[in-house]
Amino acid sequence: MLQSIMVGSPIATGIPSGNTEGRRESDDRGLKKACSDFEAIFIYRMLETMRKTIPEGGGPCSAGLSNSPYGTLFDQKLAEALAGQEGGIGIGRMLYEQLKMPDR
Repeated sequence: MLQSIMVGSPIATGIPSGNTEGRRESDDRGLKKACSDFEAIFIYRMLETMRKTIPEGGGPCSAGLSNSPYGTLFDQKLAEALAGQEGGIGIGRMLYEQLKMPDR
């Protein structure tokens, strides 16, 4: 069944079908979202690594959220918020521009 579906697909034939402009806009939005998500993951990993440098019982943040599940959730939401702001920290935008460039 899967083989019969793939035989007439644009991927298999190399011929685009339907509304290609609408598909491009959808692909563009998907690429922007993927780049923003990548930036959020990058920021989260950076925050996670930074928290590991806080000594146990030795810093002002040590008694707080650093090693709790709430700390992890806080870092995730903070990373999403930072990446979701206009421009984020710039990694998502730069990645998008590089991936959007036509092949040379």
